[in-house]
Amino acid sequence: MNSSRSEDLRAVEEEILRGAACIGQAGEVPALDHLLVRVSPGHLQAVADEIAALTGYLPTRASVSAGGRTVTLARPGLPPIVLEEGTEEVQGTGLAAIAFRVEDPDDHCRQMEEREIPCRRIGGTVETERSPLTGIALRFAGPAGWRPGGREVPLPCRVGERPYHRRIGRPDHVAVRVRAEDRAAAVLWFMQLTGGRFVGSEYVVPFRSANSVVRLERCGFALNVVSGTAPGEDEPFLARFGPGAHHVAFETAEIRETVAALRGDGTAFSLPLTGAREEGILQAMTARSPHTGLMIEYIERYGGYEGYFSPELARPL
Repeated sequence: MNSSRSEDLRAVEEEILRGAACIGQAGEVPALDHLLVRVSPGHLQAVADEIAALTGYLPTRASVSAGGRTVTLARPGLPPIVLEEGTEEVQGTGLAAIAFRVEDPDDHCRQMEEREIPCRRIGGTVETERSPLTGIALRFAGPAGWRPGGREVPLPCRVGERPYHRRIGRPDHVAVRVRAEDRAAAVLWFMQLTGGRFVGSEYVVPFRSANSVVRLERCGFALNVVSGTAPGEDEPFLARFGPGAHHVAFETAEIRETVAALRGDGTAFSLPLTGAREEGILQAMTARSPHTGLMIEYIERYGGYEGYFSPELARPL
């Protein structure tokens, strides 16, 4: 990386730090409630099967309302993945919203309105508009969580649980790809809305990208904001999807055996198993879904390592 590119990255890092210092000390959201994936017409069953096969999150409820069909994929004790099939083709990747629990959604909405952040109330839930910076919305449900309405209907579950599914745990992070000129603003947007803590950025050498992390300690979850290193760079992901979720990562135990078993069941990977126990991390990433545009990452950390890439692949900014 040349010196001018390094200076540009450091300038963005300083912009994030200045903005973070100006954000009020709002309390961090206490829990992750669900991930919302919007699905194009006719793809609901295929997406439910795909996510179930890759994660072990199995359908627990399906319903129909005026807005379309909804399927909840869940595992005991873990935040569910909610699929919503609409009447129009989904633009961008399918992850439409990340939902958190808060003590009082109405109070959270008032705080957002005071900061001039547009939001709307949907039943007992508050939702922001889909951000032009990140391509996703944030939802805030009450302490009891959110439950889809509508008339319950049967949904065939065509994927059975595999032994290796028990090694795949809760969501670890969502990586959101943004334009380089929007990375600082996107990080600050997430911080304002969630009370999360900016823990720094890293330059990811093989991908020539910058990864800025907002960590939500109480949720055991992070929002990773990823961009190229300079405005106007040719970025295939943005050209195809626009800003939006690039992948969802899941905590994974015995990752070598898990990835081998997934391969044996026909799962294709775009990033092979990378890292080493001695480096504190092992990770692998599936090929991009033809239905949602999303990728699934499996990640296992060792010795308290908190990074998102092997030290050989990334260096702090």
